[in-house]
Amino acid sequence: MNHSNLDSRPHAILVALVLVLVATLLRLTLLQSWGASFAFITFYPAVMLAVLHGGAASGLTATLASTAIADYFWLEPAGSLVVAAPNQWLALAVFVASNLLVVRVAGQKERACDQLRLLERARVEDFERRAEELERQVAKRTASLDKEISERRRAEADLWQATAILRGIGQHSPDPIYVKDVEGRFLYANPAVLAVIGKSAAEVLGSTDAELHSNDEQAAAVMANDRRIMRGGAAEVIEERWDGAGPRQRIFRSAKAPLLLDDGSLAGIVCVSSDITQSKAAEQELRMAKAEAERAVLARSKFLAAASHDLRQPVQSLVLLLAMLKQNAVAPKVVKAAELMGQALDGLTLLLNSILDMSRLDAGVVMPQVRSVDVGALLDRLSGEYAAQAEARALRFKGSGLQAWRATLHARTDPALLERALRNLIENALRYTRRGGVLVGVRRRGDRVRIDVVDTGVGIAAEKLSHIFEEFYQVSSAGRERANGLGLGLSIVERIAHLLGAEIEVRSREGRGSRFSLLLPLDDEPAGTAVPPDATGAETGRILVIDDDEAVRFGLRMLLEGWGYQTIAAASGDEALALGAAEAWRFDAIVADHRLGPGLTGVATVHEIQARAGRTFPTLVVTGDTAPERIAEIHASGFDLLHKPAGARELRLRMARLLAGAPRED
Repeated sequence: MNHSNLDSRPHAILVALVLVLVATLLRLTLLQSWGASFAFITFYPAVMLAVLHGGAASGLTATLASTAIADYFWLEPAGSLVVAAPNQWLALAVFVASNLLVVRVAGQKERACDQLRLLERARVEDFERRAEELERQVAKRTASLDKEISERRRAEADLWQATAILRGIGQHSPDPIYVKDVEGRFLYANPAVLAVIGKSAAEVLGSTDAELHSNDEQAAAVMANDRRIMRGGAAEVIEERWDGAGPRQRIFRSAKAPLLLDDGSLAGIVCVSSDITQSKAAEQELRMAKAEAERAVLARSKFLAAASHDLRQPVQSLVLLLAMLKQNAVAPKVVKAAELMGQALDGLTLLLNSILDMSRLDAGVVMPQVRSVDVGALLDRLSGEYAAQAEARALRFKGSGLQAWRATLHARTDPALLERALRNLIENALRYTRRGGVLVGVRRRGDRVRIDVVDTGVGIAAEKLSHIFEEFYQVSSAGRERANGLGLGLSIVERIAHLLGAEIEVRSREGRGSRFSLLLPLDDEPAGTAVPPDATGAETGRILVIDDDEAVRFGLRMLLEGWGYQTIAAASGDEALALGAAEAWRFDAIVADHRLGPGLTGVATVHEIQARAGRTFPTLVVTGDTAPERIAEIHASGFDLLHKPAGARELRLRMARLLAGAPRED
């Protein structure tokens, strides 16, 4: 019950007593004649009115007062509070019980009303509390929005100022310049941008790339780039495509950077682009031209390799037959003719070997075998060999310091490759020298060995020095021997030097001569120079010769038999397989050409022979095929390789090494 009910209770009790008094007066005056039978007739309404007006307490007061007055005045004996008659006890009990029931109901009603009032009060208080909290949140959010609006206006003002500066710069720029906000909408676009898009400023400003671009894929790519750069916070230079105004696709190199305000917040992105469509087209044309040039070089290499093979076959026949002729020549005229024929074949062999060297280097099958090399001894041997050639040309040939450094100056290098490079340099010097001579020298320079080949020849003009190591490049000069070179010698030297890790130096004066120098790593502690096995001792064994060229096959058999070997010969792979089976595979080594016409190649034939015989045979492949892929194939097979035309001395040495089980040469 609330405080207002507590405060009004005395008043309600007083009203209840007044109602009982009124009921008493009515009973005493107007209903006096009804007697004891209706003692409580006027008190029922009084109690009910008291309950309705004052609640349970008022009703209880009225009940007690009415019971006492009715008992005193109307129940027998009158004038006392004692009840004698049973029926009067019953009337009294009914009156009291019914009124108490009414009082109880009134009390429950009051309690229910009190609970309802408490609940309503709680709801009102909760509503008031929520209303106050909502007011606080609205006030807080309103303040935040006011702040954001102020900051946005300030940012827009700063951005407008920044774009105003860009407008001043970009208005006259031929390159597209634009600014976008964080949502990718154009805030500024200079005239170059409008020209690319093909729309007016009113159409562009406020629009996104997706709304302006006719190509959805390109628009999505541009917008993705913008978002990535704004998210990353760093400037980037990228290439973008745009199918704008005009029939052709345009390519732009765009420098993009996030646009930041003074407080560091992101305002958008700024971009400066340049049209690189023509330069990209030029690059594509250059790539196509390069690819075409590479195809031409490849075709040239294949042509040279094929031509080299076709030339090597008859030259090989001449070399072998000439070697037989020299062995059996007695008459002076025949000896002289054989000598002149040998010189002519040497020149032709030199040309073919130059092509061979380039093919081997291009194939990547040349692997340097680095060891300690006595440079003085090597140069001394080469000097003795080339001195006779120089004398025949009426030139001086001198070695400087060779004996002094012999056995004391060693380099870490591949002796075979070094010798090939030096031979090319010496032969080049002799070829370009008409008067004077050639000097070969060696000296120590710090931690390197320096080998010099100096001539007094025609020299090289300064503007041509950068081209001398190019393939097939020949210095135009009246003093050179055009018939004795293809322009590959120095290119081969340069490639060998690269393989060896050596350095090449060139000094030349036109009309005065040239100096070519090779600088090699010094070997301070040589372990002794290995001596390659030579063709010494008895030359015996049975050799299977396979070659489809009858002259070459005949020459090989005659030379091998002249050196003491037994031979059997076949003209094709199938014939070799049949012959081997007939001979029960009784031979000690195989000498085979690679190209054997239709059917099996030489390498495939040897593999099949070994498979059928159940064992391996030392094999020397003598071929005129210098194609890089062919060299790589033979190299991978594990067979020894000798290119046509091969001289009798070299063939004899290689056969001895082959049968002695020495490491193969490539």
